[in-house]
Amino acid sequence: MRSYSVFQRWSSQEHKTWQFEIYKKYNKELTDMLIAFKASKKFTYKQLTVLGGTFPASADDYFNFDDPTHVGNFKTIKDWSNTYNNLSKWIYLNALVAITSNFELYLSSIIKLSLDSDPGLIVGDSQAIDGMKLKKHNKNKINYDQYVIGCVKSTWDSRLKNLENLFNTKFEIISNNLSQLEHMRSTRNDIAHAFGRSLKETENHEVLNPLALPNMTFEKLLNYQIILFKITETIDSYLLKNHIGQYQIVLYYYLWLQKNKRSNNFRKDLGRFRNRATKKEYVKDLKEYYSNL
Repeated sequence: MRSYSVFQRWSSQEHKTWQFEIYKKYNKELTDMLIAFKASKKFTYKQLTVLGGTFPASADDYFNFDDPTHVGNFKTIKDWSNTYNNLSKWIYLNALVAITSNFELYLSSIIKLSLDSDPGLIVGDSQAIDGMKLKKHNKNKINYDQYVIGCVKSTWDSRLKNLENLFNTKFEIISNNLSQLEHMRSTRNDIAHAFGRSLKETENHEVLNPLALPNMTFEKLLNYQIILFKITETIDSYLLKNHIGQYQIVLYYYLWLQKNKRSNNFRKDLGRFRNRATKKEYVKDLKEYYSNL
């Protein structure tokens, strides 16, 4: 088990932020659900084959419906299969909404954390002041919303410019994936605001029939997820190293003190919370640093 050994405010002993850990857990939760769906779909078709079901056969001969009004909804297994394939698309399209939402939730959170930690970023003077000092003395009156919104809203070209201006660096992993990111963004908007169809096409008032769902497969969705994960991992490492440092530990101590009048048990509580051993010297240096803010 790794341990907290030396406290240095701007040098983190974590490999990733706690926000990244939550992002990963949400990602895995969704991935597990998609794998379960994919497996169940394969099993269903396999069972139909075992039972002798063919596309021209009556669907009612192979499926039991709890609601009698659903009987006859699909004349043949082929009709059912067409609808089931659309269900697959719909599930994967909405999963795209989920993975992009998880990514943007992480991005909003990590930008806010970076600015809380290193408010000098706003005036181009990184690490000039510890944001915890402002928080401790209730002097942090800065509204970070405009900076966060500029990095998570609008087109990805605009987001990238705002991110790079704010943190005074180049995020090549984003610029190298701009077209993919923009496609994800526009597709997500179509899903959320036009029932999965193109927003532009739905404005055509001469259309009387439903538009076809755009294609989305498990493999394509997984590729998008990998892209977002790599971007998240890169951003997290950069911000942790350059602007966050050990702010999360100091913040944890600050919040811990609000609930506990005595700080004697902090070392044990931190160890339990992070599942890591914490050396006495580390806690001593942390407390001394905090008291001097």
